[in-house]
Amino acid sequence: MPRLYVPSALRELTDGQSDIELDGQTVGDMLQSLESKHPGTASRLTSSETAHGLRHGLVVFIDGEQFRTGTRTKVDDNSTVYLVLAQAGGT
Repeated sequence: MPRLYVPSALRELTDGQSDIELDGQTVGDMLQSLESKHPGTASRLTSSETAHGLRHGLVVFIDGEQFRTGTRTKVDDNSTVYLVLAQAGGT
């Protein structure tokens, strides 16, 4: 079963859990599974206003590789999915 790593800034949505096994063949499926375990997470992580289905500022990494296909990105049973908050600013 794929695993989702939740960054510390978003753990309030998962009752403090940082690493969660979720059903799914895509990132979107996993987020639906997360929603069923932790109601309200989908509205904080997904958006119909973006092409990739994730809220602005969220980036998906699977097994260390960045993907720009967001919720449509396929996952394997042994995948580790990271939702990373994009960093902005600096000089």
